[in-house]
Amino acid sequence: MMTAKTKLILKNCTRLVSFILILLLLLYGVSFLLEPKNNDDAAGFVNPNASGYLSLEKDTLDVFIVGNSDAYSGFSPMEMWKNYGFTSYISGTGKQLIGESVRAVEECLKTQKPKVLILETDQLYTNSNSAQVIARDARKQMLNQFSVLEYHDRWKQFDPKTAVKRKSYSARFASKGQFVSGAKVPYRGKEYIKKTKKRDQINPLFVRKLDELNALCKKNGAQLILVQVPSQTTWTYARHNAVNDYAKKNGIPFLDLDLKRKEIGFSWKTDSRDAGNHLNCYGAKKVSLYVGQYIKNHVQLEDKRQNAAYAGWNEDYTTYIKHLKEGGDVEKRKGPTAGQNKNPVPNDRPKKEQPHTGDPYDPSAQAVSKQ
Repeated sequence: MMTAKTKLILKNCTRLVSFILILLLLLYGVSFLLEPKNNDDAAGFVNPNASGYLSLEKDTLDVFIVGNSDAYSGFSPMEMWKNYGFTSYISGTGKQLIGESVRAVEECLKTQKPKVLILETDQLYTNSNSAQVIARDARKQMLNQFSVLEYHDRWKQFDPKTAVKRKSYSARFASKGQFVSGAKVPYRGKEYIKKTKKRDQINPLFVRKLDELNALCKKNGAQLILVQVPSQTTWTYARHNAVNDYAKKNGIPFLDLDLKRKEIGFSWKTDSRDAGNHLNCYGAKKVSLYVGQYIKNHVQLEDKRQNAAYAGWNEDYTTYIKHLKEGGDVEKRKGPTAGQNKNPVPNDRPKKEQPHTGDPYDPSAQAVSKQ
């Protein structure tokens, strides 16, 4: 027979489990009611442009790009479409960790079968503090599981009629995840890439996630390509060496465009929007033409420019070019906001981005190479 003490322990355990189950049910229930039912600004969606791939027709995406602000500033899906005829989308967010990239890829694979996955490698050095990496990744996973934690303020716009509807993503973005800026703010400093044999090793936590991402790509028939866009604030030859070692060991292509600036016609005088931290639309075009040609040469993709089923991409390109002619700077642009049925180039990026340094939790810190 159980003792009184044992019965009390079991009773308390039962109460605790019941409390946790009820709490989880409440969190899931409230999350369902408060989460946006569409992926646009009007619905209150966080980073709608970065999640615009959720609105694409099933199995129409050829190339999926993930990374931090270097990714959404440094690639132009519309330029790759115009010149090579394949579809691409950037799911980039500020200071994105590779764990977030893996989750974005997993979400993308629910509706798409991309043949190419591009990871912008600057994010592999976003943060070297393992404890902070774990904490931030855990927080992001909690937000994904319980969207009420992300959208708790939406109770102010709560509408019983729409709250019970199922999610139906329909917002279309002409920029396809790109932060489009025509601003030209040159970098006038010294050459920052100095050849060395030293390595600035990747955080082991990031290496494990990179392994996970590579396995996910292989399982789903996608070619993983590592790409580094020019970045004078964070990139070094020691970091190039470490990433190159990983790429060679795992048979993954690595395109370090910071070492190919002359080859792609890149200039810090004309191709940066903020003195060398991020690329503008002119730098993004040069990167995209090079990477697009590499993909064309190494991956068999259909040229869909004359395919009637993809006519919307030609319309998006027209919108994209019109926007560039108007000034090409979403930070100064006025007009339709994201989510309206005009395929806008949206303004959903922060007006003042912190320079992405070695530590996203300390904006004043500088990227430190272990040369």
